[in-house]
Amino acid sequence: MGKMYEDKYSANYLSRTRENVFEIGTDFKFANNRIGFSYNYFNEMEIDRNRSIDPTSGFVVAPIYNGNLRERGSEFIVNATPVIARGFKYDATLLWMNSKTTIENGYSTQGSYGISNPTPSWTSSILNQVTWKNIAFSFLIDARKGGTFYSLNGWSGSYPNYVNVDGTQIKLRDLSIGYQFPKSLLKHIGIRQAFVSSSVRNLLLLYSKSGKDVEEYFSRAQKSTSLNLNLLF
Repeated sequence: MGKMYEDKYSANYLSRTRENVFEIGTDFKFANNRIGFSYNYFNEMEIDRNRSIDPTSGFVVAPIYNGNLRERGSEFIVNATPVIARGFKYDATLLWMNSKTTIENGYSTQGSYGISNPTPSWTSSILNQVTWKNIAFSFLIDARKGGTFYSLNGWSGSYPNYVNVDGTQIKLRDLSIGYQFPKSLLKHIGIRQAFVSSSVRNLLLLYSKSGKDVEEYFSRAQKSTSLNLNLLF
C-alpha cells in the first residue's frame, strides 16, 4: 500500500513494474517525396506502478500512484518541401501529439494542496529549414495546450498559498544558422567537408496564458547559446 511523504518515499513501498505496449502507424509520401505525412497511435500500460512526483515540481506533499498507469495517445507528422529553386530550398515539418494518462485498478494519494496535472491536452511544433547555396537557417516553434501547475503565491503565516497555473504557451524553441565551406577552398588543406553553425535555445516566449514560462517549474527554461564546427577529413 502506498504512503505519503513530503520529500521522499521509501523503497519498502515500491513493487516491480511490468509494461505492455501497443503501437500502430502509417506513413505516406507524394509528389516525389516532397509531401508526406505519418500517423501513429500508442497505448502503454505500466502494471503495478508506484509513482512519486519529484518534490522539485513545487509540491509540498508528493503523491504516490498505486495501480496500473495507462498512457494512450496519437501523433501526426506532416513534412513538406514547398520551394526548390536556384539553390534555394525550404522544408517544413509539423508535428502534433496528444496523450492521456489514467490510473486503472488503483488510486492516488494526494497532499494538502491537491494534485495538479502538468500533462497538456496536446503539444505541437513546426520546424522551418531554409538553405540557400552554402547557408543554412532554421527555427523551431512549439506550443502546448493545457496542463496545470501549482505555483507558490505568498504565505499565510506559516502556511503557503498556492495558485493553479495554466500551462498553455507558445515558444520560439530554437534558432540556428550555419555555413558550409566550399570544397574548392578545403581541398588545399586536406579537409573534405567543414560546417560551422551557431544556435540559440529557449530564445523567446511568444505567448503564455499564465504570463510566465511554465518550463521554469522543471528548470528547463534556461536560454543557451552554442557554436559548433564539424570537420570531415
